[in-house]
Amino acid sequence: MPQLHGLIFDLEGTLIGDAGQGFAKELCPGAAELLDYFRARHVLLGLCTNRPQQSTLKITAELGIRDSFDFIAGGDLLGVRKPDPRHVTGVIENLGLTAEHCAMIGDSTNDVWAARGASIPCIVIRAEARDMSLGETAAISSLSEAPSMLRRLGFDFID
Repeated sequence: MPQLHGLIFDLEGTLIGDAGQGFAKELCPGAAELLDYFRARHVLLGLCTNRPQQSTLKITAELGIRDSFDFIAGGDLLGVRKPDPRHVTGVIENLGLTAEHCAMIGDSTNDVWAARGASIPCIVIRAEARDMSLGETAAISSLSEAPSMLRRLGFDFID
């Protein structure tokens, strides 16, 4: 059972509400607690979003979660955007990790395709991706289910 060393999150629709073209100004239920849970277990946290870097840094600071992340990659930081897997692999590399010790949590097919291309599992939250045929993708209905789903996917971490 591989040890979970890194967890990569999408932002909009995963950690904050999906506001279409703008940012929702509130965290999804359980987001802060989940980030704290994995920080307490020494899991490195990355953020991989297609939103521009500066607005991503601004919204995460306003919501009090910016310092929860060890690396943040907005859509204009690495020169690629999801579903290009290099967006995810860039986060993994900047965390100093390898794919076999990482997983992703997202809410869209772009997240799933990017994670798959980076050879990491993606846990999907919300109906959009759960309703699609995505093979090995794991689906949850709330962020509080993420730790148990990661264990079902074969990851180990300090409890």
